[in-house]
Amino acid sequence: MVFHPILQVNVTINDLNDNEPTFASSLAVLPIVENLALNVPFYTVKASDPDTGLNSRVRYQITVDTDQTFEVDPVTGELSLKVGLTPP
Repeated sequence: MVFHPILQVNVTINDLNDNEPTFASSLAVLPIVENLALNVPFYTVKASDPDTGLNSRVRYQITVDTDQTFEVDPVTGELSLKVGLTPP
C-alpha cells in the first residue's frame, strides 16, 4: 500500500525594520518518505532581507505544526523531521 499524506508546514519570518524579507520560493512541495531519518536536514528554506547590518539577518520559525513533526534551524533554515511519520 502506498501512503501519500499531505502535511502543510508554514515557515514565517518576523521582521521589525523597514524592508520586508522575501523567500527565494513562495511554495515548496517536497516528497517525504515515511522512513526519513530524524533530525537530519532534508530541505533548506532560503530568504533574504534587503535591510543592512544586523537588520538584514533572517531567522526562521515554524508557526503552524500542531503535531510538532518538523523543526527548522532558526539561523540556517534547514528543515528536519523531529518525530517519525507513520501511516494512519
